[in-house]
Amino acid sequence: MVIGLRLIALLSREEMEKRLRESEVGCDDYVVEKLFPALLRHAGEELYANGVAMMLLLAINDSFSDAFMIRDMVLDSYSSGLISAMVPEERVAEVTEIIDQCRKSVSG
Repeated sequence: MVIGLRLIALLSREEMEKRLRESEVGCDDYVVEKLFPALLRHAGEELYANGVAMMLLLAINDSFSDAFMIRDMVLDSYSSGLISAMVPEERVAEVTEIIDQCRKSVSG
């Protein structure tokens, strides 16, 4: 399957923030404080699926560069919920697949 060839319109700031706060990530005040501003900055943008994945990975890395264990926990536990909060439902699997491919290539 060829992925990432159609632009994805990220959700509006209001919708993205609502979904982020309703997700399992929204219960963690530290993650909310550090990560949400980095994600919400991109609300409404149009990116290819690989661009959405890269933006998410960079936001997680930059937000928790001083706390690698939290960075890894956010990536492992919350990436699916974060993707669901940022992109339309019909495009979630596409971005998730790219994130999974990136994680596999890094882990070996």
